[in-house]
Amino acid sequence: MSDLPPADWYVDPEDSAQYRYWDGQAWTEHRSPRYSDPSNGDNADESAGTKMRSAPQLVAKTISIAASHWRRCVLASLVIGVGYLAVSLLFLVSASAVIDGGIGKIVDRLEALGELTEIRERLEDINTNEAAFFLPGEHDKIASELAEINAKTGIYSSSKFDEIQRQLNSISASGKDAFSTGDFDGVLEQTEDFSIREALGPFDWSPINFLPLALGLLIVWITSNLAKAAVTRLAIAELGGQKLRLRVLINQSLPRVPRLMGLDMKVLGLLAAFFLVFAVLTVFVSPWLALLAIPAWIAVAFYALPVVSLAYVVAASGPSKGSLSYAVRLIRQRFWKSLGRLLLVILAMFAVSIALQILLGLALPGSISVWVTQSVQTLVSIVLGIVLTIAPAILYRDLGGEVDADSENDPSGGTELGSWVS
Repeated sequence: MSDLPPADWYVDPEDSAQYRYWDGQAWTEHRSPRYSDPSNGDNADESAGTKMRSAPQLVAKTISIAASHWRRCVLASLVIGVGYLAVSLLFLVSASAVIDGGIGKIVDRLEALGELTEIRERLEDINTNEAAFFLPGEHDKIASELAEINAKTGIYSSSKFDEIQRQLNSISASGKDAFSTGDFDGVLEQTEDFSIREALGPFDWSPINFLPLALGLLIVWITSNLAKAAVTRLAIAELGGQKLRLRVLINQSLPRVPRLMGLDMKVLGLLAAFFLVFAVLTVFVSPWLALLAIPAWIAVAFYALPVVSLAYVVAASGPSKGSLSYAVRLIRQRFWKSLGRLLLVILAMFAVSIALQILLGLALPGSISVWVTQSVQTLVSIVLGIVLTIAPAILYRDLGGEVDADSENDPSGGTELGSWVS
């Protein structure tokens, strides 16, 4: 009996239109409609109420599914990680094309910026005591350092560098009178003029230079949504008592990626429209409306959290209906309970994230580079993000949300719960 699934609601092997409760050993007589009609608020509320898990149960089930399928969760995280790696590398390609001299020269010039800052501090100290410049070799040392920086980076034009050398020679020849001739102030000004923008050099804003970056962003967008679709469908299958093979899971998830990307654009468009309307009212009607920004954004965020979370489940595994409108109808009778449950899951994952970050900081040797440490921490954050994808899928089924036919069928041999225990 050790192979029997845990106690939970599963698809009734005698009637696929219903859920039936499995107590861990045998089927009980407790049944509930499998689907609710989101357009009928009363029915949705009644049917969902029999299956909706408490907040601790939702957290426990989320962790249970993630633990049961940890290999696939890690694989989904690695898919996202590959996307981030691709966008990082392609960003460097674009940056090298946009910025004259490429990444190597940028690094040299930014190092030069630090060296010039040090030289300027020395010159300002000289200006304060009007004596240090005349220490033996000090003039030659500063001139040599500036020449070395310019030879390495080319931050000064020939004419500007010649002017700096002339001013340094004039200061050396004038002695203490140099502080009243303006030459000393000229040298200070030349070192102060060098900014980060000059360090990056001239820019080439040709659109073709941004193609690698655009490709990288597209890759991370696609990989993120592919991982989201796969994990959502994995959770839906688990709740239905199924085991989907990896190949089938990927084949079912790929067609959902465009729909998820479309939902991304719709959500961003709604947020942009909300921000634009508020900005127009604030600027052209009354600045006092800015005081409403904080509570307004908080209200929008709290409302959007469960609605948008469920909309992504609809886009990943639900029926071919409007994702946001379907989620709104599905949740309206259970909004506050759904919000509270999702907030608890988020807080639990946030606490786990903080604890892991602290443990990683203590466990990783100090000799390991910052890049390696950041990479490990990023991977941990991605894994926790994947886990957070599971909770809305559980909540969606608890509310009676429909799933597409593919989510309930593994043509390559996925196993229904009924065949395990009947």
